[in-house]
Amino acid sequence: MEKKGKCYRCREYKVYYTKGYCNFIRQNVGYCTLQRLPVDANDGCADWKNKINSRGVLRVADGLRTLQETEESIAGLRQIFQEILEAEKERTDKK
Repeated sequence: MEKKGKCYRCREYKVYYTKGYCNFIRQNVGYCTLQRLPVDANDGCADWKNKINSRGVLRVADGLRTLQETEESIAGLRQIFQEILEAEKERTDKK
C-alpha cells in the first residue's frame, strides 16, 4: 500500500487536543474519519486527500452539484404539474 502524504495534512484527519490551563494543546495524534481509527500525525495511507482544497474549492463544487440536483428536481416537478394541469384541462373540456 503506497502512502501518499502525512496524516496531519489530510482532510480526513481530525487532531486531538488536550486542555491546558487557559488554552488547548495540540497533540501529535488524531482520528482518521475514513479508517475510523486513532492515527499518528506523521503516518500516511493510500486514501490521503489534500486538506488545502477542502476549504474553498470543494465547497463551491459541492454547492454547484447541489444546485444542479435541485434544478433537475424542480424541472421534474414542473413537468409533473404541467401534466396534471393538462389532464385537468382535458377533463373540463370533455364536460
